[in-house]
Amino acid sequence: MNPVTAGCLVAAAFAGPPLWSLVQEGQLDSIAAMERGAVVAGVCAIGAVFLDNVIAGFREETAKARQLARLSAALAEERSAETAGRDTAHDHTPSP
Repeated sequence: MNPVTAGCLVAAAFAGPPLWSLVQEGQLDSIAAMERGAVVAGVCAIGAVFLDNVIAGFREETAKARQLARLSAALAEERSAETAGRDTAHDHTPSP
C-alpha cells in the first residue's frame, strides 16, 4: 500500500470520528472540520512516508549485512582450503 494512502486512512480512522462529533454538536462547522482533517491527513501521510523510508533503510542494511556474512564465510572457507593445501604439501617426509 502506498504510504500516503496509508497515512490518509490512519487520519480518517483516528481524526474522523472526533471531528464528526464536533460538527454534530455544533462546536465546529463542516469546512473547519474538513480543513483540520486535511491537516491531520497530511501529517499522517508525511509520517507514513518517513516510516516507509526507515523500513526500507533497515531492509537495505540487513541485505548488505547478509551479503557481507556470506562473503566472509566464503573467504574464510577459501583461506582454510589454501592453508590445508599448503600443510599437505609440506608434510612430505624424505624417504631414506
